[in-house]
Order: sequence, then structure tokens, then C-alpha cells
Amino acid sequence: RRGQQVLPLESAQDQCRPLNSVPRDEAALALRLTLQHLEQRLEANQFNGGNKTSDLVSDYRCGRLGPAVVNASFLPDEAVRSLSGRELLLYQRLARRLRKSLMRLRDLRMAERIQRRLGMKEGQSMLFAVGVGHLLPSEHSVVAHLRSANFSLQLLPWNDTEQRLDGISGTFGPSNNRRPIEFPSYPNSRW
Repeated sequence: RRGQQVLPLESAQDQCRPLNSVPRDEAALALRLTLQHLEQRLEANQFNGGNKTSDLVSDYRCGRLGPAVVNASFLPDEAVRSLSGRELLLYQRLARRLRKSLMRLRDLRMAERIQRRLGMKEGQSMLFAVGVGHLLPSEHSVVAHLRSANFSLQLLPWNDTEQRLDGISGTFGPSNNRRPIEFPSYPNSRW
């Protein structure tokens, strides 16, 4: 922080709004399916596999996260296959709604806020903390939106000795008056 002002790109309300907008029938289905899935895993003693936080962190560090993670189903395939026709339609509608509102719309809003803040504070250094899901290679990511607004972004290297990511560095504006921007990334990205 070193004396810099810390400003959020989103409020807690911004983050919760997509979940609060889910219709009751879709929320009830999601809750029931989640509880069924957790009960099945508990009965089968399968709480030690698949997308654990440590696995995701390892994939992040190795540059293996990508659209497949963001576009992954909210439920295992076997749970989705067991849905009746109406339930399947509800689930698909909910998945589309959440994917759009939790990622795409938030990505656009964050990119717009980054642009606005950079415009207001020309010549000042700024740091933006953005969750990795919003930086994954996608035509709708924060990075894609900033690039379409003529920001020039480049990856900074992974620092193995300190076990941290150095982030993304970028500039915007005429070559004689470029403003640096930085935000976290993961190694081996293919933007």
C-alpha cells in the first residue's frame, strides 16, 4: 500500500447482486441439487478429490487455468444427467444466468471502473486487485475489455523464489505519455 489509497472495484453488494436476483424456483433447485451432491459425496467418503482449493492454486501457479475452469458445470455431469426435463431447463437457465452475471457483467463493470479511475488519476501509480477468474483468457474478461479500449497489456514473469505472481503490466495512451497499469495474472497465459 505504501501510502496509496485503496479503493474497491466492487462492493459486497455488487458481488451478491447476481445471487440475489435468482428466481426462487431456480434457487430451490440449486440448493436441492447441491445438498444431494454433498450427501452422495459424504456417503461415498469422496471429499478428498476434484477442484480442491489446493488443486486450483497449483493449476493457477502452473498456468493451467483457462476457459475450461470458468465454463465448468456447476454440478458433476452425473448430477446433471439425472435431472428431469423441467429441472434440466431450470438448471441450464440458472447456469447461463450466473455465468453471465457473476463473470461477464462484472468483468465489464470492473474494466470500466479501471478505465475511469485511470482517467481521473493520470500520472499516478495504481494497483487493481482482481480475482483470477476475471483475468482468464476469454473474449469477455477484464483483460479483453481493457484491450478493446486500447490498453496495451503484457504478462510479468512468475517469481519462483518468492512464490508469487508479478502480475500484468500495461500502458495506455500516446507513446510519449503512457500510464502504467498492473494487475495479478498467472504464468504461461495465452492472451
